Amino acid sequence: EEFEVPLDKNVVVESYEIEVDQKELDQTIENLKRDYGTAETLESVTEEATVAVELAGEEDAENAKTIIVADLKKAGREAIAGKKEGEKIQIEPVKWMKKEDAIEWLGLEKGTDLPESVEAEIKSITSVQPAEIDQEFIDKIIGAGKASNEEEFVAEVKAIMAKNYQQEIDGYLTRQIRDKFVSDVKFELPNTFLKKWLTLRNEKATSEQIEKEYPNHEQGIRWELILNKIQKDNEIKVEHEDVISQTMDLLRAQFGNMPQSEEMDANMRQWADNYLKGEDGKNYMNMVERISFDRTMDVIKEKITIKNKKIGWEEFRTKVSN
Repeated sequence: EEFEVPLDKNVVVESYEIEVDQKELDQTIENLKRDYGTAETLESVTEEATVAVELAGEEDAENAKTIIVADLKKAGREAIAGKKEGEKIQIEPVKWMKKEDAIEWLGLEKGTDLPESVEAEIKSITSVQPAEIDQEFIDKIIGAGKASNEEEFVAEVKAIMAKNYQQEIDGYLTRQIRDKFVSDVKFELPNTFLKKWLTLRNEKATSEQIEKEYPNHEQGIRWELILNKIQKDNEIKVEHEDVISQTMDLLRAQFGNMPQSEEMDANMRQWADNYLKGEDGKNYMNMVERISFDRTMDVIKEKITIKNKKIGWEEFRTKVSN
């Protein structure tokens, strides 16, 4: 079915602009100093302690999780105070932590319901003497040659935070744009045929499962068709040289600040070529799709109206996690 995709300033999408506030910056600096500080073993948990715990069912040293007592809510600080290494404790995520922090700490998807209680064993209790902000510390955190004093270091950390925040905003804005267009652009889909096709592709899935999951599949199909229509209407194309260039840029980013030369560029091109030929050409097609998607999103963002609201990081996290 033919359909039109409105792409003008009458299409309004709301998003955010995250400001790096001083409190968040100070906390990040303190966390870095603590992460690279000197640890001292404690006999029992104190307000200044960092506690490594192993969750029940995840008995693996690599899965140990860290609790910074000072970051807990009052209920959490009181519940864990005085506990010793080897003791089993009941962690109550909702009572001990902010919701978004608890979700991240447990490694759950955003929007997931939190368990009332999680059993854990205390593996170690330490107190950390924060590191001094000297040249060795600065070079460890942001790399040699990036800053020569504390003021420059703090400015670099702030810039990194702003960049990370922007990545979060970009992801959020992409989801908002997708939801807006999928909701507003109306066209019919051959739903009966698509359900049969999904059944054939997923032989183990029952008809009830297909029916239940179909709305998500339908949204994905609608979004893909809308993107294809925008690409066609705006003559968005990806040439072979675009794919090589983008792949070389990604490789350069991985190698960091390596000196540029004709020899290095030649090597980069060869490495890019080898990568793109891998996985029977899947790497090449994935890169084409990535570039095409990015260019399509750039066209959309340029043509529609995006209303940004300034917001703090914590408030943004809370809104996104709800």
